[in-house]
Amino acid sequence: MNGKGHPAIVIAVIVASALMAVPGAWAQGRCSVATLKGSYGVVEQGTIVMEGVMGLPVGSPTANVALVTYDGAGNLSATYQASYGGMPLSGSLQGTYRVDPDCTYYDSVPTAHLERKGTIVGEGMLQEIHAIYTVPWIVGGGTRWKTPVGGCSAAHLKGSYSLFGQGAIVVPNGPTLPGRQTGLITYNGRGNFHGSETVNLAGEIENNTFTGAYTVGSNCSASADISSSSGLNLHVVGVITGEGVRQAVRVIAAEPDWVFVNAIYRQ
Repeated sequence: MNGKGHPAIVIAVIVASALMAVPGAWAQGRCSVATLKGSYGVVEQGTIVMEGVMGLPVGSPTANVALVTYDGAGNLSATYQASYGGMPLSGSLQGTYRVDPDCTYYDSVPTAHLERKGTIVGEGMLQEIHAIYTVPWIVGGGTRWKTPVGGCSAAHLKGSYSLFGQGAIVVPNGPTLPGRQTGLITYNGRGNFHGSETVNLAGEIENNTFTGAYTVGSNCSASADISSSSGLNLHVVGVITGEGVRQAVRVIAAEPDWVFVNAIYRQ
């Protein structure tokens, strides 16, 4: 074999090795606390597994919808609406967070006795955080999605959307009734909506129509009052996440005895 070919082979091997090594280097160092900056909508669900928490029995369901803001330097703040065993709770809190180079996520909110661990996936408006609780009194977790850039208004909700809900209704001194919901909703972009739904509550199937009024804050928080043909009147609060075809409204029923969240997706 002619030795003149050897340098070309060596160069080709070096280039190929470099191309293979670069993605690995990126994978090992692509994240930091600065990866998270701005506002995110959150949905979490869980189950209490320790006696004595808020006076609730073990097995009580929980849910919360929140608007969390990261400062890009390790601090977070949030406003939330939650339900613990059917007890509505709302408020604000502060905490800290950490992001490892491999995009592992951690946060701590001492006032709520909560810690989480998870992973960051995607970039830009497609970025999401998936995390679980890492404390002994609750099993659960959820997802965080970016809110629209530049803020929101009622006009952000206009047109046809699909809805899917899941959770439970806690009957005082009685059973916890699991429920699921699916349907369609149309927003007019000016604060009103109408729709239809099918509900399965503990095996009982019901088909309803509904109407309502909604408000949207500049920070992409949202709330609505709903009147159903079943006779139910319900107040929900939540947050708008995503943009365009990936836009969603994520809400929680802010009512006693309800532990129920909905995801409403643009069609």
